[in-house]
Order: sequence, then C-alpha cells, then structure tokens
Amino acid sequence: MKRNLDKVKGVIWGQAISDAWGVPYEMRTRAQIASMGGVADGFKASSRKNGESFEAGQWSDDTEMFLCILDAYLLDSLTSNECIDSKALAQRFVTWSKTQLGMGKHTRAALSAPDYLDDPLGVAARIWTERPADAPSPNGAVMRAAAVGILRPWDSAWTQQTAQTVARATHSGDKCVTSASVIAEWISCLVTCGTLGHDSGSNRLLSVDTLALIQERFATLDSTPMGETWKPVYAAEWAYHHATSWEHGVKAVIEAGGDTDTNAAVAGAVLGAKYGFSAIPKHLIEGLHQPELLQDRFDRLVAGWNIETLANR
Repeated sequence: MKRNLDKVKGVIWGQAISDAWGVPYEMRTRAQIASMGGVADGFKASSRKNGESFEAGQWSDDTEMFLCILDAYLLDSLTSNECIDSKALAQRFVTWSKTQLGMGKHTRAALSAPDYLDDPLGVAARIWTERPADAPSPNGAVMRAAAVGILRPWDSAWTQQTAQTVARATHSGDKCVTSASVIAEWISCLVTCGTLGHDSGSNRLLSVDTLALIQERFATLDSTPMGETWKPVYAAEWAYHHATSWEHGVKAVIEAGGDTDTNAAVAGAVLGAKYGFSAIPKHLIEGLHQPELLQDRFDRLVAGWNIETLANR
C-alpha cells in the first residue's frame, strides 16, 4: 500500500517538477537546446516571447490545469463516486485563466466564450468545429490528463469516462480526447498494477508499438507542429521504455525539444507513477514553487480513499 501511495505522490510531483524544469526550453529544437548549453540539472528562470516570466521552479498552465482537475474532484464533487461535474471544472478553469500563465490559444478561445460556464461541453464542441479543417490537434487536454488517472485509479471505467469529460471541457476533437484518455489510463494502471504489460487493458499503444517505432516517434518531438496532442504521449511512451531513472527520462525528453514543458510534464507524471516520489531527486523537490500546495492536494486525495481498495490491487 505504501508503494502505491508513493506512486500517486510521484504523479503529482512528477508532473509539476517536470513542467517547471521544461519551461525554459519550450518551443525549441533539439539543436537549439544543445546550443544553449543543454538542459541544466536544476530549474532556471525564463521569459516567453509573449512577455510572461517564470521564476526558477515555477510550473506553467499544464500543472495549473492539472490542479484545477484535482480541485474540481476533491472540493466540488458531491460524492467520490461521481464523475467530475463539467460546470464545476469549467468554473475552476475560468477562475484560473485570470492568471494568464501560458494559456494555449484554443483553451483561451473556449474559456473566454461568453456562454462557456452555462454549457462548457457544448461551447467547447462548437468552438472546435469553428477551427480550420486542417488545423493540428493541440495538446491542451493531454497535458493535464494525468490528474484523472490518480483520482480513482482502481476504477478503469470511471477513469475512462472522466478523462473524456475533462478533455472535452476545452478540446472536443477525437485525437485530443483519445490521447488524454490514454495518459489517464496509463497512470491508473501504473499506480495499481505497477506495469504496462501487453495484456493491460489501458495499454493502447504499448501493446502494438515496436521499440523502433517508439524511437522514431520520439525523434519527431521538435518537428512542426510542436504542440500536437500525440507528442506528449510519444514522449511518455519513450521514457517508460528507455529511462533508467526518473531524472534520466525527464531530462532526455526536455533535451529532445519541442513543447518541452508539456512533453516533460506528461512523461514526468508517467515516470512518477512508474518509479514513485521517492525516486525524484531531492534538489528538484526542494527547488519547486508551492510544494505545500501539492502536499495538501495529495493529503486530501488519499484521505478520501478506501485504502483497502487500492491496497488489494
């Protein structure tokens, strides 16, 4: 049981730390990151082209929205058995959006719609249909999906249904919904089963993908469009197979370039579920902003569980 809880904590801290670690290298190619001296062993302060500044150890919108999901479940749900209420989640997203930290263009379009809070799923679906037909599917849903995987990790059907609802709250495209669902399922499976074996029901990609294909996909992380929704999944898939430690996997994902904070956040969460919180380097834990907030959400989450249910998995 203690090992399972270490994995859940590893997902929360793994997401946040990897996000903050990847922010300074965002939207750069592998070659550009190498020309910067490579990826530092710790956090760095940075500024984005739009003028947003991040202090060393500060996470981005990926983890902000991850925490909105936790709060919608922990603080707004009537019972722990029901799926997250889309309107409660939408209110969390809109309240957060006022901070303006790195919000994606499509997410902004959904959250700023005048009628969004009245019908978030319907409005998000409408806005999706207004996109150009050839527009890539952005990663704004998959970047936060790991949160769903730790809410009720022993309940696969609940996880799938909730992952789809949470994705559709802003991104209703099939690729966005499916990629987010895959990550949520992988997280829940790793927390409860400890592995993603070929007979795993949540193992949608790993059951058929060869190591050569995984490597081929990993090499495309810094190609255009960098923010495509499947790229964080490819990063996590590569890290699951090739990382020799939590730190090695996350650093390699950042070094690969592309949307580095998102790719790293998703891979870091998956590796957190694989290796556990205890495997994350102490200097990264101590350098992260607002660790007390993450600890509070972890404590609230596990306090509401039937511990025997998770222990027997």
